[in-house]
Amino acid sequence: MTHDSTGNAPSQDAVGGNGADTAPFVSAGPGASRTARRGIRFLTVLAALFVAAVLAVAIMIGLTLFPPSASQTVWVQFSELEGRVQLGYCPSLAGTFEGTAFTGDLDGSSDIVPVKVSADECGNARFADGVWLYLHRASVTIASTAR
Repeated sequence: MTHDSTGNAPSQDAVGGNGADTAPFVSAGPGASRTARRGIRFLTVLAALFVAAVLAVAIMIGLTLFPPSASQTVWVQFSELEGRVQLGYCPSLAGTFEGTAFTGDLDGSSDIVPVKVSADECGNARFADGVWLYLHRASVTIASTAR
């Protein structure tokens, strides 16, 4: 057994005289980092699948509680001239025209009824996808073709 300069025997712990760790480094091997990456990748995929499942369930519950309203074809006739005059952006809109409305809007009791008309019906090519007209229920007569 050797003694240091103070005459004391060296300690058997892993900490050296200056407080540094002198224990030998033990490597886990070359495959350890690959295994750790696989584990992290597996947990990431598992978390993504969990989030996707939760979103799918939330969407299904939302569609069950709040189903989208069905739309139907309607015929609209202006019963008052005032309502038609305000639609200057639809220059060729006839006094009676065909459009699309949601069932909930037709069954509701609000003063305004949204009706979508085509660009041809409206007479304005800017509205290629059609245009929503918000008509006063009191100034139009609406007939559904589905009822």
